[in-house]
Amino acid sequence: MTNTEAIIRTILGPIRRDTRPLACSVDCLSELLFVQKIPMDEIMVTKDIYPEVAKQLNKNPRTISRSVERLVLCCWEEGNRAYLAKIIGRNLTTLREPREMLFYLSVYSHWNVPFFTAVQAQPSLLFCDITLFIVTEA
Repeated sequence: MTNTEAIIRTILGPIRRDTRPLACSVDCLSELLFVQKIPMDEIMVTKDIYPEVAKQLNKNPRTISRSVERLVLCCWEEGNRAYLAKIIGRNLTTLREPREMLFYLSVYSHWNVPFFTAVQAQPSLLFCDITLFIVTEA
């Protein structure tokens, strides 16, 4: 079991659902964020992550998308709230979109630090670096 799967299982407890689509999505996102250094605002989950996860699991990207959305909602509605607050770094009352949970889990899985603590320490996670565009366009 990977670190990401262990985190998801800690949130959800013993369930019969297949958590691999969510775990693989989080791991793929971690690759983009921390290895390829792509800022969060440039990552498109439906185009950058779900097709890659679909290839890994031999499934359709739409199936992966629905599965991840269901698992994220399950985490949010039925999961361990105290552990979620630890992962996020705040007590949030709503989750605007499933994409957010992927980022929360990715940062926590990679650094073992709550999302908002990591973003406060390294704001470059959020946005494109303007100097990067100047260098690449010249």
